[in-house]
Amino acid sequence: MTTREVVTAHGAIAEGTRVLLLWRAANLDEREFVDPERFDVRRRPARQVALGHGVHYCMGASLTKLEARVAVEEWLAAMPDYELTVEPEHFTSSLFYGWESLAVGV
Repeated sequence: MTTREVVTAHGAIAEGTRVLLLWRAANLDEREFVDPERFDVRRRPARQVALGHGVHYCMGASLTKLEARVAVEEWLAAMPDYELTVEPEHFTSSLFYGWESLAVGV
């Protein structure tokens, strides 16, 4: 709940307004990310909040990054010339942003 009026790029939020943080929208700000809904493993954003920030940075971030790197390396070793066979469909959730399925072929 806001303790004072807050002015954002999208307008003002009055004092006493309940505010809900939607994690799934955290890294979809087009002011920070070029084509934010496109998956790009080479993207190197200056600021992102997928693993938290500052004192709230995820304790498991190093393990998460290692697991992701190993998973992508293994996938590319098994299917170096993959391509999407159908356009992925996003699933609906207020908490997460992702795909219902991701169909690939070689």
